[in-house]
Amino acid sequence: MKEITVRIPEDVLAQLDKEAGLEHISRAQFIRAKLVPTNNKSVGNYGPKDFHNLVSLVRRRTGSGIDKRQLENVVAIVFNELAS
Repeated sequence: MKEITVRIPEDVLAQLDKEAGLEHISRAQFIRAKLVPTNNKSVGNYGPKDFHNLVSLVRRRTGSGIDKRQLENVVAIVFNELAS
């Protein structure tokens, strides 16, 4: 990897550090990710229990007016779209 030097205002540097800290990555990693974004979207490390909890939450919020199987399909579609 080639090293470069960049001069930026201190307030911008502080904002970069803050955002990198929120993502638990180094400033350099944060800047590289912004300059060369990847197409890999992360939806987190979810398992079957998380999926079930989300389906239950959506079902409660929609007043149980939608069939559980339909909700499971919708949640699965959302997860797939976020990951693609």
